[in-house]
Amino acid sequence: MGLTFAGVAWLAMAWLMQRFQALRCPEDTFFWASNQIPTALQVVPLCFPALGLGFLAANRLFTVLPARPGRSTGPQLPGADGAREQGQMIKATSILLLVTLPVSFAASLCQFCLEPQGILYQATPSSGLQRYGWDDVSSVTATCRYDRGRYAGWRKQYLLTLRDRAALDLMTWPAAAVRAYPAVADALRGQEFSYDASGVASGCPQPYLGMFAHRP
Repeated sequence: MGLTFAGVAWLAMAWLMQRFQALRCPEDTFFWASNQIPTALQVVPLCFPALGLGFLAANRLFTVLPARPGRSTGPQLPGADGAREQGQMIKATSILLLVTLPVSFAASLCQFCLEPQGILYQATPSSGLQRYGWDDVSSVTATCRYDRGRYAGWRKQYLLTLRDRAALDLMTWPAAAVRAYPAVADALRGQEFSYDASGVASGCPQPYLGMFAHRP
């Protein structure tokens, strides 16, 4: 039960961070995200306070539910010992929130927003959103290969490299990138940039193979 509540809390906090990113983009933005490392720093640390919140919620639920005859309702904490245990859990969760939320918030500031008329990109938490035109895209590199390591699966990238060497990976959120791809292709059409699909395997699953195999 505690792990279920923790999962819900983690998803809720990650969703709120995504909504914060969306609010920083202009209204006509059709895709926003962060690169993979900032996204990991944004999402992963939140699992630690989420665990504390989940087990606090589960413990609270077990203490208020009536016990069924002949069955245990869970780890109820009676009396002073229970209050002390809950206080320690609240303190630990608060500390974890104070430590992880600034990391997650700072990472969420490293984002990009794609609009029909250009690109907004913030490389560091303190740099602010910088504006680029679609003609600032110097190269597009598509990669789709199968990794047979410990975490086997298809590894996908769709990198837009700008003239100042900043690189934006649209495959941080693959499903959202697929939905946004027609708008990306329209924005890139007619621009001068190099296209490299040499890293796309023939067995790359659809719809990614259709996206990656051809220049927009």
